[in-house]
Amino acid sequence: MRTSIYIGSVTLTVSPLERIDGSFDYSADYEARVIPWLFWNESGTITLSPSEADIGRLIEGETIEITGNATNHRGKPRSVSARIQPEDADAGTIKVRIDAGGTKLIFNGSYRFAWSEVPR
Repeated sequence: MRTSIYIGSVTLTVSPLERIDGSFDYSADYEARVIPWLFWNESGTITLSPSEADIGRLIEGETIEITGNATNHRGKPRSVSARIQPEDADAGTIKVRIDAGGTKLIFNGSYRFAWSEVPR
């Protein structure tokens, strides 16, 4: 996913989100590339925390809003929120908002669940 910033852009790459055992939280590694300010590049872990009810509504085709957090490679926390709009039970669009040190970054992308069984 990519977004524009003042005189530049940020590309966010997220590995597949994996469900954390025993919860409805999903976690993944991320990498943010800031062009042209490469010294602002960072990587870390992002966690999204939908409730069981959120997952059910998403599977039934409803748009949901969820929150989460991220921690970069320097241990700095980032607040994260997402608006997830399904096209079907397995895929749709996602808008991710990240607060990066007072700068709000908004990324638009798509998602696809790759689960062997529906988490209920």
